[in-house]
Amino acid sequence: MWVHFFVGNHDSVGQLTLHDMIQWFEAGFRELNHHVTAGSTLAPGAINLIWENSACGHAAALKESGVTYGIVGTEIPDGTGFNWRSDPPWPERWRAFEELAHGASFIWSMIENSVVDYSRFAPTGFMELGYSDLLIPYQARWDPEFDFGFYGLLTPHRQAVLEELGRYCKIITPKTMLLPSELSAFIAQCRIGINFRQSTQWPIPSPTRLGRLLHARRGAVSEYVPIPTRQGHCAAIAGATDNFAQYCLERLGRDWKQDAEDSLERYRTTMPMKDILEHLLDTTIAGNPRVARRAARTPDQTRTECRPLIRAPQPTFVEMYDSFNIVQLGSALVAVAQECGGLDVDAILSGRVPKPPEDLFVVLAAPLEQLKARINELQAAKQENLKSPRIVDSYLGFNIIRWKEEWVAVAQSLGALDVVAVLQGKIPAPAGDLYLIASSPQNQLRQRIEALCNNTLLRNLPPQLVEAFQGFNIVYCSGEYVAVAQTLGAVDVHGVVDGRLQSPPAKDFIRLPPSPDQLKQTILRSLPPRAVG
Repeated sequence: MWVHFFVGNHDSVGQLTLHDMIQWFEAGFRELNHHVTAGSTLAPGAINLIWENSACGHAAALKESGVTYGIVGTEIPDGTGFNWRSDPPWPERWRAFEELAHGASFIWSMIENSVVDYSRFAPTGFMELGYSDLLIPYQARWDPEFDFGFYGLLTPHRQAVLEELGRYCKIITPKTMLLPSELSAFIAQCRIGINFRQSTQWPIPSPTRLGRLLHARRGAVSEYVPIPTRQGHCAAIAGATDNFAQYCLERLGRDWKQDAEDSLERYRTTMPMKDILEHLLDTTIAGNPRVARRAARTPDQTRTECRPLIRAPQPTFVEMYDSFNIVQLGSALVAVAQECGGLDVDAILSGRVPKPPEDLFVVLAAPLEQLKARINELQAAKQENLKSPRIVDSYLGFNIIRWKEEWVAVAQSLGALDVVAVLQGKIPAPAGDLYLIASSPQNQLRQRIEALCNNTLLRNLPPQLVEAFQGFNIVYCSGEYVAVAQTLGAVDVHGVVDGRLQSPPAKDFIRLPPSPDQLKQTILRSLPPRAVG
């Protein structure tokens, strides 16, 4: 079956909110050996999955396109609208949903109590977010530094709970809005993740947040909700009369690591994502002949896709503040350091290009004054850091160090080195290619280090981990890059590269010098089909 995740009715900021759910859906479909694509345009030959968030007129465009589609419902129908909200844009969103739902072949509701309401429009099933091996993050093996962590909107109620906890233990909250690629590393820093309820009327714990915490092998504690859900029962949920901060502290007093492993095991055995999705396909698609015929198709790479339903918004300049330009894109405010030059803000937020460091690129879905306060904090921290040299990165056997406006790369084999004394001319700089200096951003130093990869002085360095990517560790060893499947466990990369040891299977040990980017492309080609529009 070919399933296409259509996200063209969301702007780049809205698409960030879909990332978690798409990951779960994709994992389930891949485990069932189905074809998965995603993009901002419709796929006429596929079954299109559309997340509810449309405007009036979208339904007519879909009808004209002739595509087969189902809707993913994330909101709660209340009889006359969504979520008991009558303020804009909710009334129009409900009217647009009614138009869209009349042409849908099926609806998948993320909330079980809403199945009956959605079923007035089309065959409806309950979509849970279950366990998948494909969703275990690499960072799950990290040792946490903080007791509790929370990412999300900080309402006064949430802030009060976190402040109370902060009197007794270490708390971490992100200073800016996290992109999907940053969430796993953030969660890995805390022993227990906090799962606040969305609103006073919201009936269930957040399935995406709770599922991420469970897969990350972290403790998870949820605020009281009237309907705990199967997933909620896999972790800890406070009672209706519990003081939530006190309940969190009680959970911290237990063996949090064992609790996390027990929760993950319950999740794995009771809620396999593969089984959940298979049941959903049987109940909403298999019995519909027209949809079932479409489900037999596979991706047509020569297809002509339909136009997007919305025009991608352009960043709007707000003002210049300090050395930053502040722009708005959708609901997000973004501060871009002027030294970055021209950046494609939409591409960064949508994950198509890497995000610059936070001291150069700040994202907040918050008031303008809060963004300015964060810029002030970053500028003050930068001035403090410039007083003494600091290591900002380790790359291919080098430490990249910044002091004032100077960037220096020092080979780790040199041991301790007084970089300031070298820069001030008090002692001579190391000879050869073991010491590089540039009055430029660190990316230029990384490029110069890569250019030295075949230098004989560097070939005998121990294997260096460059990064983890799609279940592989990309390692630099003896002048070449190697991608090693994490499932192999510990591997003597040096022995294999030098020919002293037998190489693992080629699919698990990929050798393709000289570029990590070429390795990434090879890894992606080895995965099941998935095209991103």
